[in-house]
Amino acid sequence: MFEIHTPIIIILLGLLMTIFPKQFGIGFCRIGKMIWKFGTFGITDMRWFYPEDKAPIFFRRGGPVCILIGIVYSVIVFLSFTGPNPLALFRETEIYLHEKYGQSNENSRTSFQISTESEDLISYSYNGKEGKLIVKWNGELYLFTEVD
Repeated sequence: MFEIHTPIIIILLGLLMTIFPKQFGIGFCRIGKMIWKFGTFGITDMRWFYPEDKAPIFFRRGGPVCILIGIVYSVIVFLSFTGPNPLALFRETEIYLHEKYGQSNENSRTSFQISTESEDLISYSYNGKEGKLIVKWNGELYLFTEVD
């Protein structure tokens, strides 16, 4: 569900973009021009779309934005591993259903919904199977019981 290493990569990329905006900007522009040239077999030119003189400004401003996105994403990932909260509940529900029914098919729709009747009841659709789970928080993790 959530990749642990992704926010770290985003933060590191943002730091590098902030510290080395000129190198990142010029490299980005040159790679963009090269890809465009090869993609159109040299028929068109996109030099105006990749101005090397303005790229460092963009990366100097884009670096802190990446850092902020990485920090927000880190908080979301952290909350999914601590409970009780909906992110941790849905992550552990998916783990429970994966252990019970196996890997989810790419074509099948997976959905979870907390019941309006009770916060301890979750309706799920996983791998073409539907059902309800009674959920209890034991202080460390969620415990699930299938409702017939």
